[in-house]
Amino acid sequence: MGWTFFAADLRRPTADILREELFSAHPERMLDCAVVHGVAYMAYRSEKRGVLALVILTQRRPRDQYNFGYKDMDEFMGPGYAECPARILKRLDPLPEPTEGEGLGLGWARAWRAACWEKINKRQTAPRLTEGCRIKLAEPLKFRNGDVLSEFTVRMPHGKPRFYAGYTRYSFDHRKLDYTVEEAS
Repeated sequence: MGWTFFAADLRRPTADILREELFSAHPERMLDCAVVHGVAYMAYRSEKRGVLALVILTQRRPRDQYNFGYKDMDEFMGPGYAECPARILKRLDPLPEPTEGEGLGLGWARAWRAACWEKINKRQTAPRLTEGCRIKLAEPLKFRNGDVLSEFTVRMPHGKPRFYAGYTRYSFDHRKLDYTVEEAS
């Protein structure tokens, strides 16, 4: 239920640290792992349930003696983190057909997988942002300075989108919003 912290070599990738900590006796059970925004999504082979997903929250604390922490849960626990890559989802065994009175865990696993696929599909169909294009949000955003805006010009320093209205830069996560793109003229 809680977090587990231990001393680890933080120069190593998160997937290697987790493999050693969680699967030292059976490293072959961890089939694949991807870390997205500090959350590890893992396909692993369970003795009883086949191949299923683990969702592992991670923290790195370089200044602490116990500098690596994790909180693990499987897909049957209804994790709230649903950015699992398609390559992991494709490795999972199919869930059994729904039955009358199935446990909460199976329903949570179905909902989690559906949310992950929905985010993948949304990301793939989202309009591509390019230098100089204009975006128009479906609903205006209110910012801390009191501005309420829905149209922005995109600038792409270092390949990352930045949003401007006039000379002022505004910060928001465009991936969570509905918008249309007007190409630069």
